[in-house]
Amino acid sequence: GYEVTEGIAPGHGVVALLRCGGGEGPAIALRADMDALPIQELAGEGGVKDAFCSRNAGVMHACGHDGHVAIMLGVARILAAAAPKLRGTVKIIFQPAEENAHPELGPYGGAHEMVAAGVL
Repeated sequence: GYEVTEGIAPGHGVVALLRCGGGEGPAIALRADMDALPIQELAGEGGVKDAFCSRNAGVMHACGHDGHVAIMLGVARILAAAAPKLRGTVKIIFQPAEENAHPELGPYGGAHEMVAAGVL
């Protein structure tokens, strides 16, 4: 299974490390961005869309980051199932603040802070 570290860069970054069982081999990293944007989402009038709207006022997943996370979770599941036959190590990185700098993450945004935290 995965060795998961949460709360990176500070707060929201996540890294999942998979040590494959097929022996020594290369290390690869796969990254997904997972920030929300400062946009107020407008819900429909009692429609299905209401169930999927942001529960946090003033922010929403407006540009596909929720899709990126869902895809990466699917990839992680497939890799975990294949891990006994694979060689090496896989590092799954979920990076916050991809779109722009964030007050909690410094002037360069999430990628800089994830690297500074030792993710790579």
